[in-house]
Amino acid sequence: MKLVRDLLAIARVLYATRHAERASAAELAKLEEAGKALATSLSMSHLAANTVGGRAAWSWAERGLALLADSLCEEDASARVFVAAWGVRLRGKG
Repeated sequence: MKLVRDLLAIARVLYATRHAERASAAELAKLEEAGKALATSLSMSHLAANTVGGRAAWSWAERGLALLADSLCEEDASARVFVAAWGVRLRGKG
């Protein structure tokens, strides 16, 4: 779940940066939802991967990554490579 912690940190920093830059309410809401999904995943990370709760934790992590990717990729095409790499790593740990 270190990957999820890293993604949560990225979401928080990006939210703070974009908030300071007066980003749109929609963009900030998407980043906030990404952070919530990743935080939910972390709160469930103690559950065994082969249980319903463990699978739910991964599902929350993937949702958070998708929302974060949407936010990053809207602004910067090169971010798609970054997000794709994290997605591959995240799925590889599941």
